[in-house]
Amino acid sequence: MSYKLDIQEFNNISEFAGPQRYAYFLDKAAEWQEVWTLSSEEGFVTLGDGAGNVCVPVWPHRDFAAALAVGEWSHCKAESVNIVEFMEKWAQGMARAGYLFAVFPTINNTGVVAEPDRLRCDLLDEIKRKKIHFINE
Repeated sequence: MSYKLDIQEFNNISEFAGPQRYAYFLDKAAEWQEVWTLSSEEGFVTLGDGAGNVCVPVWPHRDFAAALAVGEWSHCKAESVNIVEFMEKWAQGMARAGYLFAVFPTINNTGVVAEPDRLRCDLLDEIKRKKIHFINE
């Protein structure tokens, strides 16, 4: 279950600079214990970072992910991943595969490219800072 996001907040946050969107992602992903991505029947979407790396885009809210389900991703849907699964399975699997994360790309801005271990550590730091206890599903 995600937090409520109105259109004005969506528009304002979408215009944040990369570091601000990254911080917002950490804050909301830790607080709501979920990460959003886009998937299709073929699997989860990926994108290039311009340096030859494969990145999996992630967002803090369904609406931000769904906003990028256009063009070549128009057949995709937003899908949530529990934060524990994200940190224990996704981040570790992505590191082994040599993939990176594109954190919070928007229509007008690229995502912040993060190595899986860095993103995992940043999320853990945010969780500790907020003194959040995981909810088991």
